[in-house]
Formats: sequence, structure tokens, C-alpha cells
Amino acid sequence: MKIANLKTQEMKASPYLFIEGADGKIRVEGQYSQLFGHKIGDPMKIPSEGVFAEWEWNGKILTVTNDRYGFYPLFYYFKDGVFCISPSIPQLLKVTGTKELDWPAMAVFLRIGFFIGEETPFAQIKALAPNARMVWEQGQLRKSGAIFIQKPLIIDRAEAKAQFVKLFRQAMLKMLPRNEDFVLPLSGGRDSRRILLELNALGFKPKFCVTHHQFAPKSDEDLRIARLLCSQLNVPHVVVEQPNHKLFNELRKNLLTNFCTNEHVQILAAADFLQGKTDTIYDGIAGMLAESWLIHPPNAELLHKREYQLLAENLFNQFGPGEDLIKKTLNKKIYERMPLQAAKDHLIAELQRHEEAPNPISSFHFWNRTRREISLSPYGLLSHIPNVYSPYLDHDLCQFLSALPYEITSGRTFHTETLRETYPEYAHIPFEEKRGTKRDTTTDYRLYMGDFMNCVWREGKWDSVLSNNAYILPSYVRALVSQRHCRSFRGAQLDLVTYLWQLERLLK
Repeated sequence: MKIANLKTQEMKASPYLFIEGADGKIRVEGQYSQLFGHKIGDPMKIPSEGVFAEWEWNGKILTVTNDRYGFYPLFYYFKDGVFCISPSIPQLLKVTGTKELDWPAMAVFLRIGFFIGEETPFAQIKALAPNARMVWEQGQLRKSGAIFIQKPLIIDRAEAKAQFVKLFRQAMLKMLPRNEDFVLPLSGGRDSRRILLELNALGFKPKFCVTHHQFAPKSDEDLRIARLLCSQLNVPHVVVEQPNHKLFNELRKNLLTNFCTNEHVQILAAADFLQGKTDTIYDGIAGMLAESWLIHPPNAELLHKREYQLLAENLFNQFGPGEDLIKKTLNKKIYERMPLQAAKDHLIAELQRHEEAPNPISSFHFWNRTRREISLSPYGLLSHIPNVYSPYLDHDLCQFLSALPYEITSGRTFHTETLRETYPEYAHIPFEEKRGTKRDTTTDYRLYMGDFMNCVWREGKWDSVLSNNAYILPSYVRALVSQRHCRSFRGAQLDLVTYLWQLERLLK
């Protein structure tokens, strides 16, 4: 795929609605009504079950709503009475002409890899809040919606496990496949495994399970475990290869996820493979509420003690490329607009919203990383599939898991124990070890940097405002000729350079 065509090819089919004016002189462009995602069960129930976002223009009033947890990505622009909405930020930029970056939001994103709250890279473009209701009328916008914090449950571990089993089955019964033509993306972890085993217990087997290879340096332990599980259940297992040239998928991923994540490039190969092969898949998003494996015990303790400065540092170190790499990669003047302390302060304001949650650090991850980043895989890259069922977001189940105290879900034992006790015949199958053997990156990184340099040279002089040209281009040249220098690079650094270059092209 030619780089010059990436922007238009990925954006051309994106629906939008643009409205401006008042006093009977209203100009409207785009689609008058849209429903994204799916609703489950009683359509009159408010809020409806499922993961969705929708708008409806009746000629006088525009109404926008979404699901309870706000997991379907939908973005809007509102300024001086002008309103525009779309699932595509590049489409909003094209229609509205807005280009102002949100510097505090970007300061956090570059260090943690996802946007918090309703923020995006652009100051005038926001994501819909959870359980949102927006009404535009005569140039005025009324809106509601926000995160909500559950009251803590007083429950012992045995009862919590029993409730988890009961509510998960109840959730799956609401989301049974309509026929045998459904597929399950399967990892080596717990979330997708529980879906597969519960479907099997209810008498349903997917047409096949699919697992993708990883990009180096990640191991393919995930694939080995998924293959073992499929063999035990006698379910066909399809393995999807990754392309040799990661750069082109990284560029596509950035567009398809609206420049809102530093993850998911590995998902794109499977998303492409599934195109036209099924209308229903299942996704394990929000299963993190049952295991808290991303939640390091020190971070939970820091949030409990409200030691926010150190917690912010820990989160940046856990998810970001590191401050030294950010400082090297950014143009000096841009870095000065997004200093480390400003990023900490902005993140701390979001962390404080979760102080009273039964599991504060889990609440932060759910409403931010899971909602704003992880959702971009099932409801961004895989949005071409009409029904992407997410049983962990079932209202009763999600409410229950969110109310469990940290002491019950910390580590992975809670989810692991319920899996093994509920499906004992598969208890011997191991789970993926995240610390599997790392693969050599030299060849892949050289291809990545070589493709990037070709793109830059093909477009002529790269006079970047965002990036530090004096560091990036010479470093890439040295890495292409020196194996030792190439090994000093990290994938997160290469992705950051690509992100900044592509974002800057979007602003032109």
C-alpha cells in the first residue's frame, strides 16, 4: 500500500454528521442517523445492554447516545454552535478544519500510551463520555454522562467465586451465537479462555479460533497455549502470520484507532484475515476486572495512600517508552510544552476521581486504559464485524466485578481458581507466561527503520515541528549500518517516531 494513499483509503468510508446554524437556517451534511456496534435484549431498556453508539437527526434536534460504559469509540467537535460527530478523528479534522493539539492530553499520552477521560490528541475533539446523552438544538449543546463508582461489596472469596461463575453464565446466555458461523480470537490468557469454555459448556463451538503471531521481541507463547486448548476441545485453530514490514501496519493502525493508542498493531493481521469470514466474534475486554494482573501491588498501595506523584511515575514507567527516549525524540520546544511534571499533574487529576472505588487502581484502568485504549481493538480494528460480543461488559457482571475489593481480585488467582474449578477437565492446560523468551529484533527493526527512511526521502525534506530531526535521522542511519546500534533501539521508540511523523502529516 502506498503511504500517500493510507490516509484517504482508511478514512473514505467513515460516516459523519455536521450541523451549524440556528433560527431555521441550519446547514447539515453527512448521515442523519447511525448506529455503531450492537444492542442486546430489550430495546426499550435504558441504558441498553451491548456496546454501541448512535446519533439521530430529526430535522430540528440531534440526539447522541451510547452504551453504559462508553466503550464504542465515537468522537465529536463542538465550537461556536458548530457540531460534528464521527467514529473517525481524521474525518472530523477534514470536515471542521480544526488542528489545535491538546498539549496536556498529549503530555500524558506520550508517557503512558493512552488518553484519559474523554481526551484525544486535539483540543476541540472529545470522545463520548460513558452513558452519554447529547442533544444539539439551535446551536446549543446539552450533554450528560460520566464514569460512576460502585459501592464496595462485603463478600468472602468463596461467595465471590460462586457469583462470578453464575453471572458469567448469565451474561453468555444473553449473547449466544445465532448460528454456527462465529469465530473466537483466542489468546493464552484467561479472558478468552473463559468465553470458549463457557460456550462449549452451553453446547456451542466456534467455526474456528484464531491467534496471531506476535512482532518481535514478544514471544509466541500465546500461540502455543491457544493451540493446546483448541486441540483439547477439538476446535479448528487458525494461526495468522504478521507482515514482514511492520511500518505499514503501524501507519494503518494509527488511522484506524484515531491516534489514540500506542498498542494493537499486532491485531491488524487477524482483523484483515477475518474480513468477510464471519459476522460474530467474542472478545474478552474488561476481563481485567477479575484478575488485576496489570495492577502492580505497589501501585495499588500508592493509590490507597494517595501518594500520587510516585504512582504517576510508576505508571509512566510501566506503560510508556521512558522519559529519556521521549526527551530525545521530541523537538526541544515541543518537549518544553509537555514537561514531565505537567503530565504528572494532569494524570493525578484523573487518578483522584477513583479514590473512593472499592478497587481504586482497577477503576482507573477500567475507565481509562480499557475503555479508551483496549476497546480500540474490538470496536476499532474489528469494527467491520457486526457483532463483537463482550460478555465481561454485561451490566450485572461488570457491576459485580467492579464492586469487588482489591484483596479478592489481586494477582491472577481469583480468575484462575474459578476457571479451574468450573471447568476441571481443562484445569491442566497452562496459561501464557508473559515473561516468555524474547526474540531477536535486529532484522525486524532494520526493516522498520529502512521503510521509514524511504517514506521520508520519498516525500522530500522532513522539516518536523514535533520531532527532533537532528537525533532521529542520524540514529536511524547508524542503526541500519551497525547491528550493535540497532540493538540499542526499543520498539516503543520506533513507534513513537512513526506516530509523531504521521500525526504531523495529518495536520498539514
